[in-house]
Amino acid sequence: GNSNFEAHPLTKYYWEIIQATNGTNWVLCMTLASVVEGIAKMMFSEAERKSDWPEADIDSLKQAVTDWKGNDNLRSVVINYVGGFKTKGVAKTLTPLVDDGTITPEQISAWTKIRNTAMHGGMVLPWSDEEQDRRIFSLIELTHRLCEAYIKRELDNQAVGRTENTG
Repeated sequence: GNSNFEAHPLTKYYWEIIQATNGTNWVLCMTLASVVEGIAKMMFSEAERKSDWPEADIDSLKQAVTDWKGNDNLRSVVINYVGGFKTKGVAKTLTPLVDDGTITPEQISAWTKIRNTAMHGGMVLPWSDEEQDRRIFSLIELTHRLCEAYIKRELDNQAVGRTENTG
């Protein structure tokens, strides 16, 4: 309500999570999965999310599909899909944080399982189930750890900026 105050994106994400807790497990899982993706995109620059595959190879593959004389709709879908190879997926983007112990492989696995189920129309159990609850808790922990890593990274970047400005 204040004209000169805009909440930080992390605050907005947590607000969405709080709101999602009033819904079903499915809503909570979709929200948490989306928050993880959002934080990853905020945290890592476009250059850091760039694919490990050579761009020329991706462009060559797109051209081969473009030249293909088959169904126009199928060609379009494949071209769009191949275009997505220019950036890493979220799990691959987060690999350095797994490597340094900030997050765990189990958390990435839980995110992948829940994300793929919830985001592609699969129903998440509406009742408590030990395995599903374990995944949801891992996803919540992943969200918190990513927030902490994002804040640390921003503080480190600010400190470097202050050092460069005074040096």
